[in-house]
Amino acid sequence: MLHLITEEDIEQAVDYLANTLPKETLEYAYDHIEGSQPNHILFHFGIKDRVKCALKEGDFDWNDDIHDDLWERLTHKAAQQIFKK
Repeated sequence: MLHLITEEDIEQAVDYLANTLPKETLEYAYDHIEGSQPNHILFHFGIKDRVKCALKEGDFDWNDDIHDDLWERLTHKAAQQIFKK
């Protein structure tokens, strides 16, 4: 099913998350990416459900397997979009 998601869909989801998720959540994700918050389990369980709910609320009504496969990548890209300079 993942092959049915286009790069355009991914970019729209990234933009949506960048504009929807609280800045604190994106900052935490960005710090995780940059290595200053290395606790992967806390990152995974602390943010995953929020991201999946936000995507579903934003009409990214992909099945749960796709959400599970993409949530971290989308969150990383959204955080980089906001904080990377």
